[in-house]
Amino acid sequence: MKHKVTLIIAILIIFATTIIILVNERNNNEKEDNLSDFQNNTIEDNIYKIDSETYTYTLNGNNVLIKYPVLNSNEINLSSVNELIKQTALSEFNEDEEAEQQIDIDYKIVFYNNEFISIAFTGLANTITAAHPNNIFYTLNIDIKEGTKIKLTDIYNIDDNFIDTYKSEFKRQINPEIAIYLENYTDEELKEMFNNADKANDGIFSYYTDTTIGISLPTIFAIGNYSKIEINRDLLKNNLKQQ
Repeated sequence: MKHKVTLIIAILIIFATTIIILVNERNNNEKEDNLSDFQNNTIEDNIYKIDSETYTYTLNGNNVLIKYPVLNSNEINLSSVNELIKQTALSEFNEDEEAEQQIDIDYKIVFYNNEFISIAFTGLANTITAAHPNNIFYTLNIDIKEGTKIKLTDIYNIDDNFIDTYKSEFKRQINPEIAIYLENYTDEELKEMFNNADKANDGIFSYYTDTTIGISLPTIFAIGNYSKIEINRDLLKNNLKQQ
């Protein structure tokens, strides 16, 4: 009987120790990846659905068509989210009857769950006075429940490791003839640029997928107006800000 009690106690100790190890491992993983909140939910889990709207403007030679998403929910108020999306979507358009703008912009939702949505806008924009159309790329990341815009610096610390990782991935992913463009910037200049990313008219934008962070860099027309790469988030986990 004594041996049975001893055996039961030993089993309980092993079981309790295993539970503690698993819990600690889970907590450590959560600390190491502050973007864990951005893991995809299933469609059935989402508290909102996504529809599409199209803005058009065709007066006096203007031909503007801009598509953007609209979020609808019976559970939470998304008016501030939708207003932010619309303002951002139309940011490339100046309602000037005499400009004769030719704009065609579409969007792609690259990631979403109940807490976060990341939207990329792409297209072409031109005016009657311009020598050529410009390739357009800009993004918007939103905290769904707060209804606020999330910038690159809200998630990451921009330090030497961030710049080194970005430069390495840029050179690996971008055609060598274009990658040389990065040499126009010093590391300090890149830091300043990334610290100002996701702000109006700066040309530098971030977006998120379930495993990567995407960053776009403005370039000259001859090489497409912008270059974007995606970096595996594991490469930047030491740069995550504590939340």
